[in-house]
Amino acid sequence: MSFSIPSNIILIAIGILPSIIWLLLFLSKDARPEPKYLLVKVFSFGIIIAPIVILLEAAVKAISEIDFLPQALVFFGLAAFVEEYMKYWVVKNSVLFKPDFDEPHDSIIYMITAALGFAAMENILIAFKVYPDGFNATLGVISLRFAGATLLHALTSGIVGYFLGLAWFFYHFKKYLVALGLIIASLLHLVFNYIIFINPSVALPGNVILLLGMLILVFILFDKLRERSQQVIQRVST
Repeated sequence: MSFSIPSNIILIAIGILPSIIWLLLFLSKDARPEPKYLLVKVFSFGIIIAPIVILLEAAVKAISEIDFLPQALVFFGLAAFVEEYMKYWVVKNSVLFKPDFDEPHDSIIYMITAALGFAAMENILIAFKVYPDGFNATLGVISLRFAGATLLHALTSGIVGYFLGLAWFFYHFKKYLVALGLIIASLLHLVFNYIIFINPSVALPGNVILLLGMLILVFILFDKLRERSQQVIQRVST
């Protein structure tokens, strides 16, 4: 099956669409929307780091082939940490110290935005890979990723964003909080991938439960950060 310019455009659009849908959902939670140019910047940087992550994961694969270690577990664990850290790296280096980053819960929004940019590039690459098997097959795979891997990236990064937001209130513990967030996010990412690896037959119900739980958790954490910020503002103003 050949790749024409129209088909390339369609495949790119199909790859990006799941991320856009999820991003609009999460942005609707923010009563004070972030500047569009910053959201576009963070989303774009998330796309750009994807090829870098692929190279890093190639190195991880070599490390995971050490004989005395459980290879799949090591690979999924290290790969998950690489992805979670690189998404955090995008936010840290593109928006963290900008004036518009002015509320603790902004960290969740920006982390999710970076994650969805990263997921968009993953989906585009997979769309081009699957397309020779047919357009319907491509739609099927991207649909599964919409409800699976794309959402996973957003939610794990949202959890990192919560701990980054906590650093507003406990600044001296910022490094420890971010490290804890990255570890928890990486472990959840590992569980998602490892469930698919060890038992595909239970992967769908198992990961649906995992993602629903994480989705509810991220919404709760977002509200907690917002409430804590409002309480601090009220104490300062009185």
